[in-house]
Amino acid sequence: MQYGMYRSRIKVKEQFAKSIMENRTRDFWSEINRMKNSKAGICNIVDGVGNSSDIASLFADKYEELYSSVPYDHDDMASLKVEIMSAVDEYNEECIVSFNNVVEAVNSLKHGKK
Repeated sequence: MQYGMYRSRIKVKEQFAKSIMENRTRDFWSEINRMKNSKAGICNIVDGVGNSSDIASLFADKYEELYSSVPYDHDDMASLKVEIMSAVDEYNEECIVSFNNVVEAVNSLKHGKK
């Protein structure tokens, strides 16, 4: 990040903190959401890589490394898969999720989690 951009972000944060402290009627979370929803610049370089397809490959490699870093027992995984599949195969007519159920569940989430 360039020094000027860094200083600019620090200044914005300092001004935000000062205005919240001086004007207690301002809603802290409304201000945070407003800042979060503002258009921010997109980073063009990740770990020294600047090409978008190379960045995508970098992320794919990192996730592959992350998800393959934990050893597991193949027999335990096969047993778990059988258990899950048998539970999925047991259809229960009482277990129906409607569109309204989904809407109700989403609406019950905390603000900012939707």
